[in-house]
Amino acid sequence: MRFEALQKVAIALSQERSLAALLKRIVSELGRYRGVALARVWLVGPAAECEICRSKPDAPDRRHSLHLSASAGRPLKGGGDWSRRDGDFHCGGPKVRQINDKGKPVLIKDIREDDKWIEKPDWARRERIRSFAGHPLLFGGEQV
Repeated sequence: MRFEALQKVAIALSQERSLAALLKRIVSELGRYRGVALARVWLVGPAAECEICRSKPDAPDRRHSLHLSASAGRPLKGGGDWSRRDGDFHCGGPKVRQINDKGKPVLIKDIREDDKWIEKPDWARRERIRSFAGHPLLFGGEQV
């Protein structure tokens, strides 16, 4: 991604006033760039304060649960709502949980060489997913 693209995103973000709108704007802007199939942000928070977690009968009652807070992307061939925040991916998959648990970024340059991370191989092939990048978000020195 070029500097001009990041500058454009930064300017757009400076105009947002609510966290939900800010996160939605971040993933929407990132999802517009060629080569980005899907952009998502998970936040850590109590399960009891999450409407989606409370609606699940088997939701863990934990203080530090992951919550998919923003999602955007473009399927290659229509269909699929990649802005959805409910479903199985709401609490994150193995990659996202590892990033959260260890507080360290994950970069997989070629998922064909490191396929243990592929949760849905048919989807990855269909969408021509080649790599994955994830990074913990920090604010005030703490992971959010």
